[in-house]
Amino acid sequence: MKIYSRIVIDIESMAIIESDESEYDGPLVELKGGATTTNTQDTTYNARLAEIAERQQAMADEMFEYYKGGTGQYETREVTPATEGYWETRDITVGGGQTGKGDSLPSHTEQQKVWVPGDAAVTEQYWVPDEGSVGYQQMEQEQVKSNLSLIPIQTDLAKAEAEAQLGLLPAQTELAKTQATYQTDALKAKSPILQSFYAESGKGPQTEEKMGMATADVEQAFKSQEDERRRALQKYGIQASAMQYGKDLRAKAKALAGARTTARRTADDDYYKRLALAAAT
Repeated sequence: MKIYSRIVIDIESMAIIESDESEYDGPLVELKGGATTTNTQDTTYNARLAEIAERQQAMADEMFEYYKGGTGQYETREVTPATEGYWETRDITVGGGQTGKGDSLPSHTEQQKVWVPGDAAVTEQYWVPDEGSVGYQQMEQEQVKSNLSLIPIQTDLAKAEAEAQLGLLPAQTELAKTQATYQTDALKAKSPILQSFYAESGKGPQTEEKMGMATADVEQAFKSQEDERRRALQKYGIQASAMQYGKDLRAKAKALAGARTTARRTADDDYYKRLALAAAT
């Protein structure tokens, strides 16, 4: 068998240009590896992502424990204690194997001391709730129990209310009939009055009538005032002067104008109020 220590090959023709080789006849070890690949992973970045994922999972676990048992904290306890390592004497086979031709190589057994490492302690974290702490899960369970206990009471109450309403139904029906009859009779009795009211409301503002009444009231007031003053003056033998009479006429005219204006406005306001009332009736 040739063992090459150096070889130069033409890539195009695959012909050997030069080489250094020697003949060999002995045992061989075949180094058969798999296909090689290039590792393009960013180990630092992946490690950071893994750390973030672990922290998020820890936060989720803590929130779940808080939901179950309320406030508290994690504590570490030992599940399996650590063991110490020790030396152990074992039978070791030395040599053996096969040559390149398939011949077996000699082997023998000898005793050797081997160090057996101990196992590390196995620990776990567990949630320790604070004293008197109550979790949301427990509150929800108690609320569900309370709601379940209220269902029969609420059912009985609903049945009692339904039965009471059924018992009142004949009386309510009779009352509704009575009210309907009363309203019908009242509407019939009210109809002539409403017709008269509508007719009066549509006549328009009674301006001239209101102004005439205001004029009459002012004339009567001034006449009474003039008679009283004349009697008072005659009592003392005094005659009313023409100047005073003129002043009285001017005051009377002013009073008449104000009264008639007020009467006209009042008539318009009364008319619109009657129209609004008729429209709402």
